[in-house]
Amino acid sequence: MRALLASAASLFLAVSSVYGQTSFGITAAQANRAGTQVSVRFSDPLADVGPHTLASNVTLEGAPGVAVTTVSLAALEPRMVITLMLSQPLPPSPVRVCFSQVTYIRADVQQTTAAPVCAAVVTGAAALDAAKAAALKVLTDTPATPDEKVLNASGFVTTASTATEGGGDVSVNPKLSDPNASVFVRLKKATVEKGDARHFEVGASYRRGLPWNRAQLANMAAAPDVATLQQLLKERQSAVIAGTIVNFAMKLEGDPSTFDATNGVGEADYSIVTMTKPLFGKSGFWRGYGIPGGLEIGRKLGVDATGAATTEHDWIARYKAGAGIKVFFKGTQASLVPITRFDFAVDGIWRYLAFDELNFNTTTKALDKVTDGAHGYVEVSLKAFFVETGKQRFGVKGAYIRGSLPPVFADVKSFQFGFVVESNDKD
Repeated sequence: MRALLASAASLFLAVSSVYGQTSFGITAAQANRAGTQVSVRFSDPLADVGPHTLASNVTLEGAPGVAVTTVSLAALEPRMVITLMLSQPLPPSPVRVCFSQVTYIRADVQQTTAAPVCAAVVTGAAALDAAKAAALKVLTDTPATPDEKVLNASGFVTTASTATEGGGDVSVNPKLSDPNASVFVRLKKATVEKGDARHFEVGASYRRGLPWNRAQLANMAAAPDVATLQQLLKERQSAVIAGTIVNFAMKLEGDPSTFDATNGVGEADYSIVTMTKPLFGKSGFWRGYGIPGGLEIGRKLGVDATGAATTEHDWIARYKAGAGIKVFFKGTQASLVPITRFDFAVDGIWRYLAFDELNFNTTTKALDKVTDGAHGYVEVSLKAFFVETGKQRFGVKGAYIRGSLPPVFADVKSFQFGFVVESNDKD
């Protein structure tokens, strides 16, 4: 066990050193169609400084006679995006916006730039179109569940009714050329009875997001200026439901202990997702999802009801439903330890098996039982992240697991604790 923990710690530090953070700057500066406003997006959240502080530090190079009259925080992402109101329209010549000094927050540490921060201003209709595209992308992107993230992996110590041993929970979902398509490998495996879900699956999926209130999105696409766009964004953010997701997948699922039990399965499900909503001030947020219905249809490959080799392939038919909610908090400078983020999540899935399927017998330690009917699986987890880069977060995870998963529906009831690395919400 010490060797396992030492290896996990070494991996944690090695990966942390590889993914360094980029420098602070302006990622986009766009003028409205009339050239009387400029929206500026920063790479990191700004510190709690008033708009008047930013106004006193900003200049427009290449625009003589044009002054910044006011600075306002955008309705969407107010700590990342600001709007500069100008005394007169920008000239057609190239213009740069510069801030002599900006105070921002990265990894819960407040920092101030030592040199001016500048960027070229995109003007004309192209700027407004770019602002619309960026806003619509934010609203139509669908957050991934833990099993759908590009990377979500943890090595843990698990405590069940019989012993305390090691295990791993890994989900890898690299994207394909189509951003809606991905391949996946998922593994939940431990070395202790009641802690081992004996779950492995590999396959490909296609998920399509369908935003609600499409008329509102159409109005955003037709907005004549940035101010109108920001007002529509504010109205959109007040909604609770973001939209729905339709997911299709083809996969092989197996028992990773021996691979005696292997199934070929096609699945389709429909889920409803919420917007990310604030909770307890500026540091806390929540979002959730529900799966009212889904189907898994397939065939058993290579074993019969007792686990013996066979050429008879029986059908599999399952109905599934589920739900989940995540509450997360950003770390504060008053924290006693350097924690960048807390996550608390509850995720559950329920299946109804129409036909008999293999069931792992904890007494004989063999696949000599069958089961059908209802089977649920729930995970309650708490994560604390200490390192956060552009694409990954690193920390520790504690979880309570109860239920069973295909293909052998081994009963799991355990507590887990260990290291975790996962893709951030934008990856």
